[in-house]
Amino acid sequence: MEFLRVGSRECGIGISDTEIEDVVGEFDGIVGWLTYYGSLRSSGKNRLEAMNALRDIAREVIKDELSRLGKYELVIYRALATLGRARWVEIKRLAESLIGHSIDDKTFTMSLKTLVNMYMVREIERGIYEVIDEYMARLVREYGI
Repeated sequence: MEFLRVGSRECGIGISDTEIEDVVGEFDGIVGWLTYYGSLRSSGKNRLEAMNALRDIAREVIKDELSRLGKYELVIYRALATLGRARWVEIKRLAESLIGHSIDDKTFTMSLKTLVNMYMVREIERGIYEVIDEYMARLVREYGI
């Protein structure tokens, strides 16, 4: 929230605390989304126009990002987006259910590490993972993007 407050002051645009809370509530997780929003507002778009434009931009960026994943990375991301915070074994079980067959442990672990290295997933405790960008996870859950 402070990021948007400072940025809006530096750009000379008035963004209320309520607006900032709404934007952060929807797009928190990746600072880039907030940067896009600030840029859209500073270019003259009003609150609604900026939110709608950012949703469109985010959807396209997320589709592109997901299209670059291998089949195991994608199914693991979908499983984790569905589960939220989860243990390795829980993610694996759901991923296998989604893909319709078992995934050997080595392949699963390497694919999960790929998602961690891509900053799409983080290990928050030993063997417990979560998605980093909740907006991306929500799009995957709601629309299967």
